[in-house]
Amino acid sequence: MGPRNPGQCATNRLRVALCFSICLIIAISVLVGIWHFRFSSETNVALAKTSGDPHLYAWIKKWQRSSQFGKAASPESRSALEKILKGTDLSAQALIDTGREIHITSGDDVTTALIYAAGVRQGHKELAKNAASGAQVRPLLFALDSTRGVFWKVIDSGHLELVDDAYVLCTDLARWIPPGDPDLESGRQHGKIGAAGCLYLKGQIQDALVAIEHIDKQKLKDNERLGVEWIHSLALFDSGRLLDALPKFREIAEHSHFHHSKDALPFLALALARTGDADGANEAFDDWIRRSHPGVKEAAALLRTIRKGASNEKPIPVAQKG
Repeated sequence: MGPRNPGQCATNRLRVALCFSICLIIAISVLVGIWHFRFSSETNVALAKTSGDPHLYAWIKKWQRSSQFGKAASPESRSALEKILKGTDLSAQALIDTGREIHITSGDDVTTALIYAAGVRQGHKELAKNAASGAQVRPLLFALDSTRGVFWKVIDSGHLELVDDAYVLCTDLARWIPPGDPDLESGRQHGKIGAAGCLYLKGQIQDALVAIEHIDKQKLKDNERLGVEWIHSLALFDSGRLLDALPKFREIAEHSHFHHSKDALPFLALALARTGDADGANEAFDDWIRRSHPGVKEAAALLRTIRKGASNEKPIPVAQKG
């Protein structure tokens, strides 16, 4: 067999490259089409759910047509949405379903939480009304329970304006879910824990301590129990009961799998300093440096606070939910 024609080889390579490029373009087009279909279909579900509220329907339609579609809503757009939600008459289920579809489409936690908050407020009314008439409220409780994760994620990020709505959600879950419910018991327990956390965030420290006393820790999973201990330790710290708070901060810091484990260390260091244990405070501070790798300014601020000893300053702002 004779040597290949160089020109023919080059032509074949060009054909292969061209075919590959065409296939790649087709694949990208298909993926874009699937993405657009998915987002459009999810938003169309949200539109269907809000058809009873022309103002909310128009907001979603405008968002769908804007350059923000599939992204987080702008502050101006959220402000307009909040005004609409204050006057909506949609059911709790419709609002929660709408929020879920918006979240699937955009991943926008804050906008989703605003819609969920409206659903929680409406759900609070519906639960009282339906329970009084003996109506079945289980589907509504499932819907309300599904909003917890987004609520706390947004509150933990600093949106404390949603704490009041989160408190309504948590107290309703704790009140209306029957004890021992095979599917919703976790929601009931988290309702109790979350209500105590909300009271703490609202500055009602003594009320938070009372709420914690009514939680049966023996029925909780390990992470749930640690969540209660975290809220309890913060409330004890703020009420000046440092000796009671110290063992709780230590336990939380030792459980590295718990999401507030590292957050407990600055409080532990400061509580030790205020109770006269300078060596223990320095050890906790060093442990915090090793585990959290804070910035220089943040570390210096905590160190100054520790050295003040009896100061009433808090170490650093941290997420405080259970």
